[in-house]
Amino acid sequence: MKLPRQARAVIFDMDGLMFNTETLYRDAVVAAAAEAGHDLPLAFYLSTIGMSIEATRVAFSERYGKQFDFDGFWTAASTLHSEIVELLRRRNIPQSAQPTPTPTPATKSA
Repeated sequence: MKLPRQARAVIFDMDGLMFNTETLYRDAVVAAAAEAGHDLPLAFYLSTIGMSIEATRVAFSERYGKQFDFDGFWTAASTLHSEIVELLRRRNIPQSAQPTPTPTPATKSA
């Protein structure tokens, strides 16, 4: 992807603090589970938040059995998440509140 100017910083919002991505990802994971014929209780999903991917893999394996295709499932969930985000973007639906810019000395009123 070409940026309009050189980036001077990159922010990784891993906990959904700046952008509420947790709800969108939860919906994608639950939908992927349903499409694969698995019941995914909200309490179970919530118990995996904050786990490493390996710990999440173990939790899903313990719940759904050793034959559970975690990688395929996670890929399907990620694809659904991307589709949801793209749909919101195409419909101009904001995904989070826009922060109010902090006034700088040049923009403060006298």
